[in-house]
Amino acid sequence: MFKLFIYLSFQIISFTQLLSQTIPQPPIEWGEINIDELRMTSYPLDVDAEAIFLCDYGESRLDDDFKIQFTRHLRIKIYNKNGFDWGTFTIYLYTKDNTEFIDDLEAVTYNLNSEGDIIEKELDEDDIFEEEVSENYDKITFTMPGLEPGCIVEVKYTILIDNIYRIKDWEFQHEIPIRWSEYRTLFPSNLAYAGVSMGYENFVIKETTQMKVFHFGKTQAIIGSGNPNCNLTRWAVENAPAVKDAPYVSNLEDYKNRVELQLSGYAFPRNKKTDILGSWEKVVEELIDSKSFYEKIDDDSDVEELEKKITYGLINKKDKMLAIYNWVKNSIVWDKYERVFSELDPDEVIELKKGNSSEITFLLLSLLKSAGINGYPVILSTRSNGEIQTLYPIVNQFNYVLANVEIDSETYFLDATDPLRAYDLLPSDVIGVRGLVINPNNKKTEWITLSSNKHNITNTQIYVKLDETGTINGSFKEDFSDYRSLNYRNELQNESELEFIKEFYDTEENNYIIDSILIPTKDSIELPLRIETYFSAPEYAQINDDYLYINPLMIHRRESNPFKLKQRNFPVDYGYKRSYNSVISLYIPTNYEVDEEFKNKELRLDNDLKFKRIISVEDNFIQLLYRLDIKTTLISPNKYQKLREFYSQMIDLQSEQLVLRKKTNISQNN
Repeated sequence: MFKLFIYLSFQIISFTQLLSQTIPQPPIEWGEINIDELRMTSYPLDVDAEAIFLCDYGESRLDDDFKIQFTRHLRIKIYNKNGFDWGTFTIYLYTKDNTEFIDDLEAVTYNLNSEGDIIEKELDEDDIFEEEVSENYDKITFTMPGLEPGCIVEVKYTILIDNIYRIKDWEFQHEIPIRWSEYRTLFPSNLAYAGVSMGYENFVIKETTQMKVFHFGKTQAIIGSGNPNCNLTRWAVENAPAVKDAPYVSNLEDYKNRVELQLSGYAFPRNKKTDILGSWEKVVEELIDSKSFYEKIDDDSDVEELEKKITYGLINKKDKMLAIYNWVKNSIVWDKYERVFSELDPDEVIELKKGNSSEITFLLLSLLKSAGINGYPVILSTRSNGEIQTLYPIVNQFNYVLANVEIDSETYFLDATDPLRAYDLLPSDVIGVRGLVINPNNKKTEWITLSSNKHNITNTQIYVKLDETGTINGSFKEDFSDYRSLNYRNELQNESELEFIKEFYDTEENNYIIDSILIPTKDSIELPLRIETYFSAPEYAQINDDYLYINPLMIHRRESNPFKLKQRNFPVDYGYKRSYNSVISLYIPTNYEVDEEFKNKELRLDNDLKFKRIISVEDNFIQLLYRLDIKTTLISPNKYQKLREFYSQMIDLQSEQLVLRKKTNISQNN
């Protein structure tokens, strides 16, 4: 089960009602460069870092024109050429109705000359580029001048936002370490912003102070005071490590310390108090009444007519469900867009034979409704889209919808976007995520976790005959279940069997010559995918005088440790449990024997992972078993070093060669 919430800390901002007239000084002042920082050649807390944020400071406040004024001031130390990418910046602006625009931008690169003096090089306006990204977004890009190993770049810009709803969020961590990151918001108490902070690092500052701040102009007129009570909220993180991409991560952004903000309400003298966020119960009610959501579940005459054809002759409800599911996934093409809301009605989807994820799900639910089967939509955020927070009811966190179907006492979660996926196999991108059920018969908040009981199994049988020249002849016979089966079937849709096998077994690198390929269950998606490959490999084994050296694990051998990061402060997320079994039957020349003892070995990481290697020898027949069991879906950060060591030892055992020695002929005189 996906247990991200065990590790993430979601907290409401704590308010300390302190009355103060002094706004603390920013942690960074423009142009005040420490020469010792320019002389630094590495970062003590991460000596391999190519660059670090010395400081990243942001603030959002209300200006006198009732606009949000967002200012960011950052300073980055670049240690070597690999860090030059951190000298290029991109700023995105929401330009619909001129909502956001740059009010000020300055940038300087600092270096030391041969005499040890600080020299400055300012960014030229001609080197700042703005382009349209989409109908609603522009981006500003620039690369700092004078980038050299050891330099410091300093950038400061202000964005004016003519919409009090569009307050900026803040990330406290990046792909390089950060020494100090701080974000402040300062708003009159008439404006209420809800904040959610998350991440693994401790906040060294997390507080709200109440003070009076002068406002003039349009802002004074709207809020009804020139010296209103204001809330200054501060968050800060110190010495935060880099958050680098790594294997077995659902979404890297979920593991960075960050703050997300949302306007929750406002109260102005000429307006009554307005609550923006509401409640999850209100969200459920609105979705049930939405013409783009629940009202799309419609068993009109076209849907009913189609359902009768699909379920003709069927009585059992589960049989009807499977028939409808299979028809939808095989007849309607997913356009690859993940959506919660739908533009097309079910009859339009039937006519067009394609739709986005929500339109396909609403058609599925409409057909099930016509068949008398209860089903409700479930909204969720996919793993790749990121973890949701449930503290505040924000619908735009979600990007996907699937069907929750109830038959008797059984519950099924169906997604009909992939014709190669069996009904009981969830999309891998939704495993472990939380979903909100939208049920008109139960308008209370109903959260569910989409878990999978599938245990992904790969069974490999290798039959090989080795001759005295080192040449091998034989076969690989493999059975793949569930997600690996689904993934490989999808790959086989896009390339020939021979192309797939050549890439899958890296035939050029291993010098395998493919004789024939059989994939008997390619089109039987309810069965494991079976692949049989018959091959030969000249001089596969190494010859040295009277010895032959051969690695019996000829495929799926790990060459390197996937866990390259020295430290990892977020969990390893496998998604689902897995087992890999490889049985090798090796026939060696009759005049050879095993020279060095090839020992049985077993590795364990608590009850989470287990690897074993077993060998048996009988005359010229050798049988080996390699088995890896991943019995959990989540490995906590405090086990990361043990996990790295487990993989290192397993790789050593997988790479170990079998040594064969030519037998010595001993003549006996009787």
